[in-house]
Amino acid sequence: MHAIDLQWFLKINQLDFPAIIETILVYWRNAATWLPLYVLLILGIIIKLKKHGVLIVLFAIATAGVSDLTNSRLLKPAFERPRPCHTLTQEDGLSLKVKCGRGYSMPSSHAANHFSLALFLFLSLGVKARRFTAVLLLWAVIVGFAQIFVGVHYPFDVLVGFTWGSMLAIGFYRLNDTIWSFLYRYDQHKKNNAS
Repeated sequence: MHAIDLQWFLKINQLDFPAIIETILVYWRNAATWLPLYVLLILGIIIKLKKHGVLIVLFAIATAGVSDLTNSRLLKPAFERPRPCHTLTQEDGLSLKVKCGRGYSMPSSHAANHFSLALFLFLSLGVKARRFTAVLLLWAVIVGFAQIFVGVHYPFDVLVGFTWGSMLAIGFYRLNDTIWSFLYRYDQHKKNNAS
């Protein structure tokens, strides 16, 4: 399995994109790049969906937060897989395009966190927002690809991150849906009794 992972890592890491694409991929994977989008997304969801929007935003933050915490504190120490930039050199074919991170490689926290957030919003915002949330899923996949391209994660690290992020997103979506259903029924009951 490691041989296939290494082979795909080197293929992706050594892709020869134009300089502008390489620069975009380096910035694309940086969470700070997306801060304005996060703020607009939060405001848009709350303005459009009111109370339900507040609940969705709180659960979206919880989803990404739990993803990051469990990756950093539980999964990476359990797997103890070194990053490719810790074990490979230029002679091995590594093309490191950013500073090599500390810590372990599996799963990719960038992949898990971004995918958990994107999938949670895809599920929570429903059919009316599918085009927008489908773009968020693509955004998360590009983040994962960029992690391989810049040389800090193997493809399997990213796939495990996507899988873990998906599991968390589905779990938090179900919890959010259950709580919202309860609150909605409670609100309706209150309104009916006030009439």
